Amino acid sequence: MGEKIKKDTTNELKGLGLFGDEMQCIWMRAGVVNFKLCNNAYDCNNCSFDKAFNKLTRENRDAISKGEPLGDKKNRISVNWQERFQKLPSDLRKCRHMLNGRVPNKICTNNFECNTCEYDQMLEHQSEQDMPYLVSDIPLVAGYRVPDSFYFHRGHSWARLEYGGRIRVGMDDFSMKLVGPLDDLNLPSMGKKVGQNDKGWSIERNGKKGDVLSPIEGVITAVNPKVKKNPVISNEDPYTGGWLFMVESKDIKKNLKNLLFGEEVSGWIETESQALMDMIESDVGPTAATGGLPVNDIYGNIQGIKWEKLISKFFLT
Repeated sequence: MGEKIKKDTTNELKGLGLFGDEMQCIWMRAGVVNFKLCNNAYDCNNCSFDKAFNKLTRENRDAISKGEPLGDKKNRISVNWQERFQKLPSDLRKCRHMLNGRVPNKICTNNFECNTCEYDQMLEHQSEQDMPYLVSDIPLVAGYRVPDSFYFHRGHSWARLEYGGRIRVGMDDFSMKLVGPLDDLNLPSMGKKVGQNDKGWSIERNGKKGDVLSPIEGVITAVNPKVKKNPVISNEDPYTGGWLFMVESKDIKKNLKNLLFGEEVSGWIETESQALMDMIESDVGPTAATGGLPVNDIYGNIQGIKWEKLISKFFLT
């Protein structure tokens, strides 16, 4: 029963941290606790678990110094993760900004004392626009790029939890191949509140417009200026440089539970790909849906396909 609970907990929290070993809370990584996954994007300074266990460590040390008996296994913890962390091999002392995906490679040289780390402070003052999540080796599903640890809305937008609980939002590769190079992206302004499953922004091509549903509820805290000037970036690089905006949400966990994640994303994309081919065969002809799908521009390359029908069917608007 204990293993099942642990497995269920792992599945529930996967997207709130990262995959595999990279999900491990720093207390687990340092060997102080047996099992704890990060659910705060390695923002230890604002983590309730970290604060509680640091307090517990101090109290237990106090009790030991006074010769008082300690209670159960949990209450026998008398060493914090920082002390264990500095004894790890250097290749295991990864900077929290490497663990949460902000930088590709950085080893901690300051014992994870981030508040006194010049590198950490430099990143904190760097603009959100310059620090999208780094994505490489993206798996393909039915020919479409589908990165791990992203959440997907059935209207083909995505959400990614990043440092400090902020959520980055964009459009997926399927949607970008569907509509082709965009002429305009009408994005929400800073400070505006968007609702999950509500119309969040609109796209435009050749005078045709389409609305896109927001995957997350919250307040817009940053908008990508590069895609506003050049929307085609979202077509070419939808998961990194082509992100659209950042959101702060009051209830992250509730929002993410309503989205697709992990293995269920692959099945959904395969179903959507088949639905697209069926639509093309039905509306245009059987030869149009063979030999080469997906192309980078379904709307522009397949004559007879209707913009309004594509938007309604796949963007759900």
